[in-house]
Amino acid sequence: MPPSVTSISNYLLVAGGGAGGFQLGGGGGAGGFLLGTSHPITPGDTLTVTVGAGGAAAPSAAGGNGSNSTISTLTAIGGGGGGLDLTQSARTGGSGGGQARPGAGDYPGVSGTAGQGN
Repeated sequence: MPPSVTSISNYLLVAGGGAGGFQLGGGGGAGGFLLGTSHPITPGDTLTVTVGAGGAAAPSAAGGNGSNSTISTLTAIGGGGGGLDLTQSARTGGSGGGQARPGAGDYPGVSGTAGQGN
């Protein structure tokens, strides 16, 4: 960053969404997001930006979580993967993954992470 820059203004940081679960699985959760009007940085520092990818689907498994997105000390958490039929729970994330098919009482959907836009 140039020596005169001391903050990031008006930022939106969004993580990758979670994948849906296999065969009657629940939907993946949305990637978390951070929205702000100012974030301090150190003048002259190099900022690394990481853009989170969407979660991976897998045969016979719950959906994979999305990847985190980062800039400076800010981190948006990837979305949780959706549950698998009656055998695997949804996964936590920026927004939690969805429950598998109705009646999957032992494997409910899960909540998202506080402060991640949900």
